[in-house]
Amino acid sequence: AGGENAEEVEVIVWTDEEGGGMEDFLPALFCLGFIGATIASFAMGYKWIGYGALASMVAAPAIFVVTCFVVIFTL
Repeated sequence: AGGENAEEVEVIVWTDEEGGGMEDFLPALFCLGFIGATIASFAMGYKWIGYGALASMVAAPAIFVVTCFVVIFTL
């Protein structure tokens, strides 16, 4: 508090010395769960939920990539 006259700033960076914990696998588990939920929604007869999940996995990233190319080529 009141750092108007501060001459030094100490930055502490925390690192995981061991690595290889569960946090390394969480993105893969999320993707597998999302794909599994999409397949399960079609298998259980909830086709509109499946279409929505497919749209979020395919259409939304495709629109983003096309938009990025349009922006790059128009600048």
